[in-house]
Amino acid sequence: MPEFRGQGIGTALLEKIFKLAKDENCRRLRWQVINWNKKAIDLYKKVGARIDNELSNCDFEYDQILKF
Repeated sequence: MPEFRGQGIGTALLEKIFKLAKDENCRRLRWQVINWNKKAIDLYKKVGARIDNELSNCDFEYDQILKF
């Protein structure tokens, strides 16, 4: 939500996630960011993330699953 942006919450969350990943000896972290969220994308790039512009999410809701 806009009122929570720019307060360091995202950076603090990333610090916790990366600490856990190091503690658990993870080899990769992956998360999603919606393409209009420029501030988040800029933050992720700033800390070294590679943004994949090739993959798209394909979601099926419960009723679609049942119909398939």
